[in-house]
Amino acid sequence: MEAIRTTMNSARLAPIIDLPDTLRNREVEVIVLPKAEKPKKRPPVSERKSMMGCLSEYANPALRELEEGAWERAAEEASVESIMGILKDYANPALRELEEGAWERAAAEKHLAKMNDDYP
Repeated sequence: MEAIRTTMNSARLAPIIDLPDTLRNREVEVIVLPKAEKPKKRPPVSERKSMMGCLSEYANPALRELEEGAWERAAEEASVESIMGILKDYANPALRELEEGAWERAAAEKHLAKMNDDYP
């Protein structure tokens, strides 16, 4: 984080900052730091764009009824269970919203850390 640190007579600050009497007409140290940004709030899951939403413009409306639930049916019918199929038995539905996008966020964080040389 970048910061500026300097000393000056407080009389120069008086037109800008309301100083208490104990700091008037004396040398003071001034430190300028950028304001901490609040973390951006993620929109609720219902308002976020999903990959399905992004691909909807390419969907064939005539096949929509057949496509609805196709992945789930295929997973149920498969003789070899996928890791998602196995883990769904252990999933906590109350945590589903928190888990939404967790893998993607973790991958992005690792990528950023690697780009900033903070990655082991």
